[in-house]
Amino acid sequence: MIGNTFLVGMLSFATTTLLIMNNNVEFGFFKFLKNSCSFGFGAGFSILFYTSCQSISNMNYYIISMIVIGIVSLIIFLYSIMGDNEKMSSFRLTIIRVSASIFLFAIAILLYAILHKLIGIPHTISDIIVVIPYSFFVFAVAYL
Repeated sequence: MIGNTFLVGMLSFATTTLLIMNNNVEFGFFKFLKNSCSFGFGAGFSILFYTSCQSISNMNYYIISMIVIGIVSLIIFLYSIMGDNEKMSSFRLTIIRVSASIFLFAIAILLYAILHKLIGIPHTISDIIVVIPYSFFVFAVAYL
């Protein structure tokens, strides 16, 4: 429980910081802060997935909820990415990061469920198979 509280706090801090700061910085302390928050954002989502994928897949109706969450976050992502891409605001970039990460989370949970529940691959191997590409994509989204 303490680990998830720390992860949620880290994600909240990173998201809030990326939301209110200028994401178009080129040098100095603010570039370091942006990169640190982006790393915390990616690491937080990756660790949160790793720690919660088995418990989420053991819930009732998780497939329906992950499909709904995935579709809603994909719609928000696509709506946010449309438009003038020359100079995106920090708010828009943060919405794109969060919605893409949530969409990837839903896809990763469904992939984990297919590997672990339907195919019968053990929990740790399914975790490794899904967490590595998921982390790669979440870090790519975090550093937009």
